[in-house]
Amino acid sequence: RLAAPNREWEKTAAYNIGLGFSVLNNRLSGSVDYYFKKTKDMIMAQRLPSFTGFSSITSNLGEVQNKGFEITLISNNIQQRDFTWSTTAGFSLNRNRINHIYYDYDENGKELDDTSNGWYIGKPIGEIWHYETDGIWQNNAEDIAAAALVGQVPGDIKVKNLFMDDD
Repeated sequence: RLAAPNREWEKTAAYNIGLGFSVLNNRLSGSVDYYFKKTKDMIMAQRLPSFTGFSSITSNLGEVQNKGFEITLISNNIQQRDFTWSTTAGFSLNRNRINHIYYDYDENGKELDDTSNGWYIGKPIGEIWHYETDGIWQNNAEDIAAAALVGQVPGDIKVKNLFMDDD
């Protein structure tokens, strides 16, 4: 492994507000919670170029925020001496967003994304980025000519150009 002598613990600030309730003589109860959490100096495996001889290094990177809410409902449907039936339902929603990665900015002051790791400022961690495809280049004269214009050959995947109008 490549040494990471400057690595330190992650730092997290979190806020949570919740409300618990019970009505109808405890036949219906539950809770609603909202949370907000920011984590700085996250411990992440950062990919490295292959010429370094290492595939990754463990680094402290940027800042991520998580926010969301959770709802839990509990219903005591039947409660007798020899038989109890209760139902519990829950729902949760979490949204995360990368606020900073390396604090590295371009000449316009915009923080740079890390495309090699798939990390983009303002986007969720683990968001999947891929090309939108439109079939496969075929072995006919029209496709062979069109594929050659974009450096492709028959059998390669056709990648849609979403930046051009189809006029």
